Amino acid sequence: MPRIVTLTTDFGLADGYVAAMKGVILSICPDVVLVDITHQIEPQDVRGGAYVLGTAARRFPSGTIHLGVVDPGVGSARRGMVLVSGGHIFVGPDNGLFTSALGEDSSAVEISESPEASATFHGRDLFAPIAARIASGADPLTLGPVLVNPVHLPDWEKSRGAGGVRGRVMHFDRFGNAITNLCPGDFDRHPDAFHVPGREIGAPVIGRTYADVLRGEAVWLVGSEGFYELAVREGSARQRFGLERGDAVIGVSREKS
Repeated sequence: MPRIVTLTTDFGLADGYVAAMKGVILSICPDVVLVDITHQIEPQDVRGGAYVLGTAARRFPSGTIHLGVVDPGVGSARRGMVLVSGGHIFVGPDNGLFTSALGEDSSAVEISESPEASATFHGRDLFAPIAARIASGADPLTLGPVLVNPVHLPDWEKSRGAGGVRGRVMHFDRFGNAITNLCPGDFDRHPDAFHVPGREIGAPVIGRTYADVLRGEAVWLVGSEGFYELAVREGSARQRFGLERGDAVIGVSREKS
């Protein structure tokens, strides 16, 4: 059965960078199945790439190879790596892009730059060939020396206090929905309200779907990945409320009278 290789980058689609990587992979392993997760990560946004890749990768079958290139440190001393975790294989820079895949069952090896590789395009000249070799049957953990302590991006903190459960806005999707790191399991009861310190959001509805409010109205709900998010129906919560990634969010469950 052909192997699946996914691609996640910040390259966009205006240039030939993505096609070049695919050409390299297909030249080495012609029967591979290539799946684009996205090439629209904001330039150099490693944390954004980590979120998108992390949420999508777990939906793929075991054995999938995930090639990720959001690499502001390309050509520098940052390491390249192959990571095996949870039945999946990740190939790319060791800069935190694969944070969500790191766990107790993870094993990683370092892959070194070859003399022929462009110093500015490791996606094409280093990572794509490695992904293709793995798709052709190479054992991923024999492709380099053991890599100890892969880079792990710091998690957004969550804390519980008298004022509620405090988390952070960790991602915006293309609709402008503000996705937090808070989930239902963080609360003893369903929260009654959310507050964003320093932002005037009013008292929007806590609903189940975007259609629970009228067009242009705001709603808090649990999104498809299980996190609370703030949305504006047929609009952008990010633009409406001037939100930024990292903004604090406090969820409150009031005592029943």
